[in-house]
Amino acid sequence: MYKDDRLISDTTAIFLRAIIFAAAIIATVTSPLRVAEGRTVFFLLGGGIVWVLLSSLSLLSSSRNPLDTRSHMALVCLDVAMVSVIVWAMGPQSCVYAMFYYVPILYAITRLDIRSCIASSALAAVAYFFISLVANTLRQNLLEVITFSFSALVLATMLGILYAELHSRKTLAESLRTSLQRLSAIYDVARTAWSESSSLEDVLKRVLQEIGDLAKTHECYIALLDKEGELAITAHEQAEGEFYWEAALESIRERGRSHPLRESTMGGGGGTGTTLTLPLLTSRDVLGAVQIQRKGGFWKRELETIQALCAEVAVAIENACLRRELVRLATTDPVTGLYNRTELSNRMSEERARALRQGHSLSLLMIDVDGFKRINDRAGHAAGDSVLYRLAEVLRGQLRECDSAGRWGGDEFCLLLPETSFEESLAAAEKLRRDFRECANKHLHAPKKREIEDLLSSATVSIGIISNSDGSLSAEQLLSFADRALYAAKSAGRDMVKAFLVGADSKESPPPPDEDAAYDHFTDEREKVGSTGPENGHCSLT
Repeated sequence: MYKDDRLISDTTAIFLRAIIFAAAIIATVTSPLRVAEGRTVFFLLGGGIVWVLLSSLSLLSSSRNPLDTRSHMALVCLDVAMVSVIVWAMGPQSCVYAMFYYVPILYAITRLDIRSCIASSALAAVAYFFISLVANTLRQNLLEVITFSFSALVLATMLGILYAELHSRKTLAESLRTSLQRLSAIYDVARTAWSESSSLEDVLKRVLQEIGDLAKTHECYIALLDKEGELAITAHEQAEGEFYWEAALESIRERGRSHPLRESTMGGGGGTGTTLTLPLLTSRDVLGAVQIQRKGGFWKRELETIQALCAEVAVAIENACLRRELVRLATTDPVTGLYNRTELSNRMSEERARALRQGHSLSLLMIDVDGFKRINDRAGHAAGDSVLYRLAEVLRGQLRECDSAGRWGGDEFCLLLPETSFEESLAAAEKLRRDFRECANKHLHAPKKREIEDLLSSATVSIGIISNSDGSLSAEQLLSFADRALYAAKSAGRDMVKAFLVGADSKESPPPPDEDAAYDHFTDEREKVGSTGPENGHCSLT
């Protein structure tokens, strides 16, 4: 439910008239000039109590949701009836208290249109006519009613003009403030969306913050849809209420482009409030929706501002999604989904610099599929890709948050293990070798030919390791040592792990990576050499 803009709120207007009438009732009851009849006082007090109860109900109702025209006219009739009771109770002194008939007229001026104001004036005049008919002649009554009606009409017109002027000024000021707020919010969202360092999560976080500030609530929720129209990404800002997303999602699918979506007032754990759902639309598709919950309703200008912001938010989110997809394509391998060579090189340089700065160990595993060319030639490239994908799945299942894995080229993969000792890297490599062999036996099957199925199910990997205990080796040296260790594993019979340790534990400096030396050169006391394979199934150091 949406609120209308008013110079003063419904609650304030009802509260002010309550104060005026309370003072009038007290003055009437305590006045020494009133008609001193017990039944009159009783009738007056009874009418006052009824008026207070009905006004309290309207006050409570206006605090939750705006009152409609019928409710306002009902309050005007209630006020006219109460004034009539007061005028009747005062008898000869009713002329003074008849001025209270202007109170419902003033209330109508601030709440209703000009026709309703004229109707309120006519209602007050008729009521005054019948009340004064009791004490005066018909001619005198007509004169008083005509005078009262004319004065009430003039007052209503003049105050209506004044109110319209004040309201237009307030509307203009509010419009300028809202436009400035809207432009500021749109600018902040656009700046975040176009920032190269901003991820989609950063954009969603900024969007939630701006919408929450505009709607003056933290109960905000964003849901993005995938290409199939199903929920893909959700984000919320300190959301504690219950979000009615399933119904809203269905509405988006049915009528997302036609108009804003909204749900009626609902109850939740935090009390009664309003749930507003607005679709995020672009020129091509429905991206998702924004859902907002708060107590009470939404002002019309608030709704317009939030709608305008949602239009810009949709563009910002679309740009962020496109940028994220572009980054993914530029940094990942299309077959395996792991990092490509360029991104892996960047991460290797970063981790090597951090290891050198902090003095911790850094290990690099180079993994190669044994006999991959034979698999490609005999089973086809699709089967070869399935082998690479299965290896990538095994790698992903073993990754820690700080690790990086990628396809270095062809059937070679690299696994970067920061803060990992020589023994730990050997254990990780052996687990990787065993897991891939088990995975190949279970999943890599081709139903076309028996020999191809046997070829795929017997796929194995060889792994070369370089473990640098102090970060002294450059990225190029790490790659060279890992490559030479991998060659040693393949030369030793494949389906094996070979590892070198270089660093503070070495008594002499290691040979340069481009030195054309035999692999047994690394078996002397300068480096530890680890070797594992299918024959022993565990890591050993020699």
